[in-house]
Amino acid sequence: MGNRDIEIRLRKKDSQRFVTIKAGHGSNRLEEEIPIPEPQFRKLWPLTRDARISKTRYKIPYSGRTIEMDIYKAPHRGLITADIEFNSRQQARRFRPPPWFGREITGDPRYSNQRLARKRTKSKSHQRH
Repeated sequence: MGNRDIEIRLRKKDSQRFVTIKAGHGSNRLEEEIPIPEPQFRKLWPLTRDARISKTRYKIPYSGRTIEMDIYKAPHRGLITADIEFNSRQQARRFRPPPWFGREITGDPRYSNQRLARKRTKSKSHQRH
């Protein structure tokens, strides 16, 4: 895995703050989330000025799984993605999405959070899992 395959993010979820490290791409990624105190988060946050995403996440139970639906705010207002985690490729292949899912975008670089954070235009609704 090269350096291009690693993302480091600052995240705010409710009253908690995290550094999240993601490695790999597409449907098979490693993700590690590390809690950090508010003062550290505030120190690091200005470094993200040109690469931020704002979205609201909803967790929806479906067929024994949890769909994480993200509704993006400006500048991507209107973009909605759905993400589902699987333990294996076989589980992912067997999954039958609900009828309201859009087209598959897993692995499509146009919809990676890294790309969206630097892109300032609207996109359409899609899903990924």
